[in-house]
Amino acid sequence: MNAPAPRLTVTELARAGRHLPPTFELALAVTTPAAADRRRADGPTSVLRCEAVLRLLPGRRLVARVRVDGRLRALKLFFGPGARRYFRRERRGCEAMRAAGVATPALAGAVADTDGSARGLLFDWIEDATPLSPFDQAGLASAAAELARLHASGWRHGDLHLDNFLVAPGPGRPQLIDGDGVRRDRAGEVARAAAIDDLATLCAQRPPRADDDLDGIWRAYAGARGWADADGAAPAAVPAAVPAVLLERLGRQRRARLERYLRKTQRDCSEFRVERSWRHCLLAVRACWRDELAALLRDPEAAMAAGEVVKAGNSATVVRVALGASSCIVKRYNLKNAGQALRRNLRGMPRFRRAWAFGQGLHLLEVATARPLALLERRAGPWRGVAYLVMEDVGRHDLAGEIAATGLTDERLDQVVALFTDLGRAGLTHGDTKATNLLVDGAALRLVDLDAMALDDRGRAADLARFLENFEAGSAPRRRFAEAFAAAGLTASADGAAPS
Repeated sequence: MNAPAPRLTVTELARAGRHLPPTFELALAVTTPAAADRRRADGPTSVLRCEAVLRLLPGRRLVARVRVDGRLRALKLFFGPGARRYFRRERRGCEAMRAAGVATPALAGAVADTDGSARGLLFDWIEDATPLSPFDQAGLASAAAELARLHASGWRHGDLHLDNFLVAPGPGRPQLIDGDGVRRDRAGEVARAAAIDDLATLCAQRPPRADDDLDGIWRAYAGARGWADADGAAPAAVPAAVPAVLLERLGRQRRARLERYLRKTQRDCSEFRVERSWRHCLLAVRACWRDELAALLRDPEAAMAAGEVVKAGNSATVVRVALGASSCIVKRYNLKNAGQALRRNLRGMPRFRRAWAFGQGLHLLEVATARPLALLERRAGPWRGVAYLVMEDVGRHDLAGEIAATGLTDERLDQVVALFTDLGRAGLTHGDTKATNLLVDGAALRLVDLDAMALDDRGRAADLARFLENFEAGSAPRRRFAEAFAAAGLTASADGAAPS
């Protein structure tokens, strides 16, 4: 038997922000999409029991699994300023996808508040559906074909991330959702250049190491559009191989996605918690925010005093600290003198902010690192003081120590090459590729110390050369790494020097 749930008005829903009860009810008029567009909704009022919030933009939009008259539905509800405009865009986009033959959840009705302050659509609930996996090659190929159908009908989708493709168990096509992002292309059928941009945007949502299966995705898209050769001139059963322009635009789109995400790490949103005051600035991963972490950040010096010192340097002190039943790493960025304090405040992104942002960025790209859990900056108004970066504890062992103790295995060699390949595909440079900055965590290899990381691939050759300098000239590890880098097309010369 379902437990009683509070019934919220739309006004209360908007005011609640992110602090919604686990389950709650909404009383809305259930009607047709056309009737829901009127200024005042007509139709019988039904109680929608919201069983799970799927997405939430506080004060603006709610996506939830709801039960209406005993049936499960997906609800997309718009409220606040512009609710009627967003509702119309969502409805129009859903109708366009269905008319184009794109697989999309069936529209089951519409809802509206009696005073017109909220409008939404109800969709058939797809049982056990999950977002498209970045490594589901067959699913990505099918999603590319759905995108081709949309393009062939003259429509584009402006929010092509993997969560907008739902996959149900068993055979079937991925279901494209979020009609709000669908727009008519001015040229009619979407031209090749714009189509490749959209396909690159879709592929850029995946980690860099997933790029090896682009051929099948391109063939699925090009086949659905009837393209064959590099110019799309003559239809044929087997389309051409991946065009160079797709690879170039994929790199550009991935960098743009990462740039947007790095900015997102600095603001309060569904993924990150941000608190600012005159005396401090706190950034934290919402999913990791627990009482233990909050207690640590209330007095980080006390926690560090009770911990195990890993590194005691002038510029930074690193300590392993208890965090509930487990442990974490706290890196304190010290202030050595007034000159350093001035430089810290003049920089747009000081080292601790860089480590925080790029740690989240690597997590997004599924490049193994010690993910930052929180960053606390002591402040005096606009002036930054000491900062504390709290990170996952990924162990004590580094690559240099492992190779010295047991030698270089083929598996570890492949991991290092894959790591530098992923950084190159993402347009990233590390800036300090000492072997001690690659930690060995069981079978995983994690890149740490991101203080100098940059979204700028001009330092890639220097990263490779610095890594090779970890090993003596002529030694077996250096020779094997250099040969493997060259075979993978990575730009360091065989002797470890950066190219001129």
